[in-house]
Amino acid sequence: MSSSALNLIPTLNGNNWIQWSDMMTAYLQSQGLWLYTDGVISLPDDAPSGATAAESLLRANQILDWHKADQMAIGAITLKIAPSLKTHIALTSMTTWENLKTHFGSVTHGTAYKWVMKLLSFRITGEDSPMKEFSELDTIMGQVQANKIEMPEYVTTLMVLRLAGSHPAKEVRSCCPDFSSR
Repeated sequence: MSSSALNLIPTLNGNNWIQWSDMMTAYLQSQGLWLYTDGVISLPDDAPSGATAAESLLRANQILDWHKADQMAIGAITLKIAPSLKTHIALTSMTTWENLKTHFGSVTHGTAYKWVMKLLSFRITGEDSPMKEFSELDTIMGQVQANKIEMPEYVTTLMVLRLAGSHPAKEVRSCCPDFSSR
């Protein structure tokens, strides 16, 4: 993937961690860099003191390759965060990711309120195609779930019943003849 894929990632601004982290993870995976950021590929140890010159050179090259890949990951992350957040950049991509996740990865009351209010205010108007309206609802529900906002089943059921009631009856009859005959 090229830098054009990096352009698809929104800039982390402190309020969009879930979307940003999902997209940045995918980008780093596509570049073969996520395993450095995730800590799966760790910095190799120096060659042992009794190593031959060839072994020492091989190990030095492995360390250099690791630093190069890790710096590429840090560079991608740095390019996609707001300037005011650059204080969270560390010496390794793993520490950088952990810093960002610690500061922005938890759901705030404001974020939870925003998505629950969007969900509560959602209406099926009948002005757009049902596919478009349900796609919007799916997006909102996805954000509620991504933010780990737990909604009791009875609340979800009441919301679905409210949505069904907000749609004009003639539309319900035309799309669901069995439903309207009850």
